[in-house]
Amino acid sequence: MILEKDIGKAIKKAREREGLTQESLAELINISPTFLRHIETGRRLPSVTTLYHLALELNMSVDEIFFHRQISTQFTLINIEKNLSEYSIQELALINLLIDSVHKILGNKDNIQ
Repeated sequence: MILEKDIGKAIKKAREREGLTQESLAELINISPTFLRHIETGRRLPSVTTLYHLALELNMSVDEIFFHRQISTQFTLINIEKNLSEYSIQELALINLLIDSVHKILGNKDNIQ
């Protein structure tokens, strides 16, 4: 069906964008590589739980999977919070310094050649 193929294409495109193989993504979300191949080719649809884990690991929203929309700001912030929760206070301080540096660079992007 068209729906299955569209979902599969969106998942494959996001997986490739993230630089993941089918095997590595399947392992991350605890499904078989064969099942992931079937999802990507439109032969099978993922369960709601699998769809949720795919969206998280591929840094995309479920809307993006179904409707090919861009990731929302809220979803991006949720992913950032999820990622940051894994770091210690010292590591978070370093990440904050990096963010400040990036902000300064982007704030002065007119000066970058």
